[in-house]
Amino acid sequence: MTFLKSSAEGHAGEFLFAYWISRYFKWPCRLLDIDMGLDAQVEIYKNELSTGMFIGVQVKTTSRKMEDKLGVQIPYKNIKYWGDCDFPIVITLICLNEDNDGEEPEIYWKHLDKKQISKLSSKASKNLSGCTSVTFSKNDDYLAEYADKPKWVDMWMTEEDKKIIEIARSVNDKLSVLGKSMEEHDDDYSGSSYLCSPDLYIPDLNNLLNDYEKINNYILFKSRLIDLNPDVANCISNYNKYIQKALDYFELLVCSSIGAYPITEDFNTWDTINPILNRIIKENYPY
Repeated sequence: MTFLKSSAEGHAGEFLFAYWISRYFKWPCRLLDIDMGLDAQVEIYKNELSTGMFIGVQVKTTSRKMEDKLGVQIPYKNIKYWGDCDFPIVITLICLNEDNDGEEPEIYWKHLDKKQISKLSSKASKNLSGCTSVTFSKNDDYLAEYADKPKWVDMWMTEEDKKIIEIARSVNDKLSVLGKSMEEHDDDYSGSSYLCSPDLYIPDLNNLLNDYEKINNYILFKSRLIDLNPDVANCISNYNKYIQKALDYFELLVCSSIGAYPITEDFNTWDTINPILNRIIKENYPY
């Protein structure tokens, strides 16, 4: 019986990768018995609970040391298979460093999105070898113990997810300004130039509510975004913390405007008045 060096390296690389993911990311990693273009399946967990999201991983192993860049050959059949998968694909390179003074193995990785897979597929189909190369960089592709974990989660983010996350960041910024102003003046808002300027405060509050409505409508159907992205979770937390105070103060501004001027003049003419604010106006304004 023989056990080829290449087989030994391949097994070592796969087991090392599974160990690494379990140790540092705290996620399960299943090594696949049948090689159909993927060697492992990583499952994303949040707070020790499964999110139901998986990442397919191809593990390449070399005994060499990463100097600056290293390339690996990928056959067309593997690339075509990746293109048909409905989950993210990662290719990793394990450098065992066997001939380099006993240095610990290193792991490098790349996320191959649909666009990159399509380009690789086109190149491989045109090559006589039926393969194409993927190159790893020592400086750019090293798998960091904790810093890269959010990047693996982000692979599952759609373009629409990313838009909602950007809106959440913007809303959170507005909430931080609003909340800080209210906390600093401890319900006596006369000392705040921002809160005493309805033409600034009211448009900000209106835009904040309209944007938060987009977030809320989205997470009704994709609630896992709250768990996967801290910006969304922080936005919801700060909204719940400050919004009632903000609405109470808006109602105070509405009441103080009665007989002086129409409160709607403080809104931007091009913005839609949020239904929550519109209701407060109707409940307090005499007609």
